[in-house]
Amino acid sequence: MKCMNLIFKVMKQIISWKNFNLGDKDKFLKKALNIPFQGKDESASCTELVAKAVTYLIKFADAIPSLSSAANFMQLLSSILVYTSDNAPKEKVSEMALAFLKKNWFDVDTKFAKTTEINENIKVIVETYIHSSSSVLESLNYLCEE
Repeated sequence: MKCMNLIFKVMKQIISWKNFNLGDKDKFLKKALNIPFQGKDESASCTELVAKAVTYLIKFADAIPSLSSAANFMQLLSSILVYTSDNAPKEKVSEMALAFLKKNWFDVDTKFAKTTEINENIKVIVETYIHSSSSVLESLNYLCEE
């Protein structure tokens, strides 16, 4: 689990590099987003690559073993969504965040984790759910009712 957390954190740091999408460095962002596809789609736009990357990463969601891993995964997805204005990948991430919020997380990590750590992880997932949803008010209303 700790290895998965570190992988998500490193990937997030790489994708969050502030110069990734500046002018001539746009090609580096495309290259980074194209890594899972082994560079097969070099003509695709950043928006298309973000959508493909999100779809690809979401396939791994069922294998995420802990709440802390889920929070790190959500941070990675959020850092990828910065590079698009398309709502489709944002909706997918929002749905994934909601699924994580509904999941009963009981594992070794949460059994011995401090309450503040658990709350921080839930906060990250809730923020991702709200910021990625198409309607913030509807998302907040849903959370209040549940």
